[in-house]
Amino acid sequence: MNNPQSNISKAYEPEATSSEEMTINELVTYVAAPGAIGGLTKIVLEIVQPPSSIPVNPPACSSFLCLLPANLFLGMISAVIGTFLLSDVLVFRKSKFKVIGLALMLGLFFPSVFSTASTITNLNLEVQEATQQKNQAIQATIAANQKLAITSKETKVQKEVIKDIKTLGNNSADLQVKKNAIQTIEAVAKESKDTTVKQQAVKSLEDLATNSQNKLVRKDAISALQNLKINANSKTLINQVNQSINILKK
Repeated sequence: MNNPQSNISKAYEPEATSSEEMTINELVTYVAAPGAIGGLTKIVLEIVQPPSSIPVNPPACSSFLCLLPANLFLGMISAVIGTFLLSDVLVFRKSKFKVIGLALMLGLFFPSVFSTASTITNLNLEVQEATQQKNQAIQATIAANQKLAITSKETKVQKEVIKDIKTLGNNSADLQVKKNAIQTIEAVAKESKDTTVKQQAVKSLEDLATNSQNKLVRKDAISALQNLKINANSKTLINQVNQSINILKK
C-alpha cells in the first residue's frame, strides 16, 4: 500500500538546480587551468622553435621565468573569455572534453583571442555610432517635415507629411524616434483644421503603436489620441479616436 505522506513529500520536493550551469570549481578545472596550460605551451613552443621574424614590440624581459606568469595569466583569461563569449557552453555536462580542448587552444593562441575580442568590440562601437547617426538623421527629417506641414497649411501636404513620419517611425527600432514620430503627428494634427487630416493622424498613431511591441510607445500613442479627442470638433472623429484607444488598450 502506498504511503500518502511519501507522495505528498515527492509532490512538494524542490526542483533541482540546472545541471548545465558551470560552478566556480568547474570553471577553474575545465577552463582556467587548461587555458593556463595552453599559455605555458606557447612559451615552450617558442623556446623549442623561436619565431623566424622579430616581433614589432618585443617584451622587456624575454626569459622563461619572466614570461611564465604573464603567459599563464593571459592563457587563463583568454580561455575564460573565449569559452563564454565565443562559443556555446550550454551543454557543458555533455562536452567537458571539448571544453577542455577549446580552453587549451584558446590559451595557446591567446594573442589571437584578444585581437579578435578587440576587433569585435571596435565593430560594435562602429555599429552603435552608425545607428546613432542614422537616428539623428531621421530625427532631423521628422523635424523638417513637421515644419513643412505647419508652414504649408495645405491638406495634401499635411497628409503626406503624416504618412512619411509614420513610415519613418515604423521602420526605426529606436524608441526615441518612435516617440518623436508620435509627438510630431499629434502636433501636425492639432495645427490642421481639416478633419480628414486629423483622421489620418489618428489612424497613423494607431498603426505606430500597433506595430511596436514597446509599452511606452503604446502609452504615448494613447496619450496623443486622448489629446486629439479633447480638441475634436467632429463626432465621427471622436468615435474613431475612442475606437483606436480601445484597440491599443487591449
